[in-house]
Amino acid sequence: VNVVPDRCQLWVDRRLLPQEDPKGAQEEFLRRLEAVGDFEVEALLALSSPGMEVSPQEPIVRRMEALVQTVRGSAALKGVPYGSDAGKLVASGIPAVVFGPGSIRQAHTAEEFLEVAQLEEAIAVYQRLLTEEWP
Repeated sequence: VNVVPDRCQLWVDRRLLPQEDPKGAQEEFLRRLEAVGDFEVEALLALSSPGMEVSPQEPIVRRMEALVQTVRGSAALKGVPYGSDAGKLVASGIPAVVFGPGSIRQAHTAEEFLEVAQLEEAIAVYQRLLTEEWP
């Protein structure tokens, strides 16, 4: 009943802000953890994806916003709290946007689904992006 384990394992899913460095965020987390008590900490960074921020004035952002407006009748630029491989492009100096059909509320769930109309809208946006001349 009163047994203290000799070790514990902790998994942390920490999302990064655009200006944060994955290694720096890990080091800061470890410093804070070690300050809590007298114990050893080992850490393995299993997956790292940089946060991203792209100016609304970037040509790809303006183009996608215009295309979504044309296809859907409305468009809104917004930041999101989830990871994306687009962060790797942005970190490499390539402006990128995250766009696709469906809802993040269903993504990666056992009940994941996509409405056909959402897929058709996304196809229309991508088709225009790839075939129409940019202004």
